[in-house]
Amino acid sequence: MAEISMGTLYDANKQLMNSEQHFKPMTHLELASAQKKIEDFLNWKCDAYAMLYCRELSDITIFHMYNQNKQNENPPGVAARECLGCCTDRGEVLSIEEQEDGNFEIWIRIDGESHAYYLFPYDNAVIET
Repeated sequence: MAEISMGTLYDANKQLMNSEQHFKPMTHLELASAQKKIEDFLNWKCDAYAMLYCRELSDITIFHMYNQNKQNENPPGVAARECLGCCTDRGEVLSIEEQEDGNFEIWIRIDGESHAYYLFPYDNAVIET
């Protein structure tokens, strides 16, 4: 008897996101709206650090919003703009959705293949001495 693999939920979502007829790149207006949501997230959920992470590609970007004296060196609006810039530099941004845990799932199509990125607080993982 042959086994049929159904794959994971990630695989199903990725296949759906790869469908160019169903998911078009976000418009400038949609990206601007998402930027405001990310700015609010960075302002309320992150003390100094946030990470943008794609497990599939081992792609990591860490955003540092404050210097060691906790002076507002890079306000959340700047970090949110830079985050979106990192996303659009990688490829076509298809979706930016806040998840139940308050973090963000961002789907980006890179060279015809879609990948999920996650944006979340990273304060507890950085040790400043």
